[in-house]
Amino acid sequence: MKSALLLIPLLVVGCAVTSGGKGEITPMGEQKIMLSYQPSEGETLIYKTESNGIVQVFVEDYSQTSQTHSTSIDTFIYLGEDSVGQKRFKFSFGEIKATKIEQGEIETDETQKELEGEELLLTIGKDWELKQWRGLEGIGYDESGVDRGELIANSYTAFTLVHLPDSAIHKGFGWQQKFSLKLDTRKGTTEQQITKKYKVRGFTVEDDHNCAEIEVDVTVEVSGEGITEAEGEKYSYWSEGEGKGKGKVYFDYQNGYLYKGSTDWIIDFEITSESTSGETEHLTYSQETKQIHRLKEVLHQKKD
Repeated sequence: MKSALLLIPLLVVGCAVTSGGKGEITPMGEQKIMLSYQPSEGETLIYKTESNGIVQVFVEDYSQTSQTHSTSIDTFIYLGEDSVGQKRFKFSFGEIKATKIEQGEIETDETQKELEGEELLLTIGKDWELKQWRGLEGIGYDESGVDRGELIANSYTAFTLVHLPDSAIHKGFGWQQKFSLKLDTRKGTTEQQITKKYKVRGFTVEDDHNCAEIEVDVTVEVSGEGITEAEGEKYSYWSEGEGKGKGKVYFDYQNGYLYKGSTDWIIDFEITSESTSGETEHLTYSQETKQIHRLKEVLHQKKD
């Protein structure tokens, strides 16, 4: 029997894209950089991302393990600020090659490939909260009742964007950003409490790109509750867990864009459900993901 717990909505996480800025020297000779997206405004940045993951699910006498691999070519454009100072970003999903292995069989991962050709536009407030999103016209609800468009928009806001500090950075400088995300589905509610911590390791030259080397540590606390149905019976469920991610980005601070970066994620959480007949089930979910992303090409905005 396929467990009802496997139909419960799960949130996902992403990788990192960042910004650029100008530098100065302190009286002590320490280099300081003010980060800003402005240097790359209007330019089309083309990235290649490789991702490898493994997911393990255990439900009492049932277990499932799957491995995934994907390569994608996507674009990122900073569109500048609107009249009230909100930042606008555009993501376009290009070619995606994705496979998964389950029970020894390899097949195309259609869930990822359906993003090909889609666009996502985000409007972000000064507090880095998502104010509005548009696009993803071909993305609807999944079988667990998750609005995947809303899920992707929130994921890119919290995990993909680097949330820039208001002051100049220097070696050893750190800052953090917190988010509280709530996702309502047809079956229930899932919440995430997210803390992203950044620390500048130094400044370096990578393939002729003047970069700030920044470490990123992310902690995600997941909780949720709701009602799902399987084989004609309704289940109430409760979930809790934690995710941790470590990454590093090399950010071209002169040109205002990410040059390359990597992210490692580990997510573990548990879900308990109880049916109307009193039957109880317990699920353990573990996911590990490794991503590498790198700038392939910059399409410069034409000047009048």
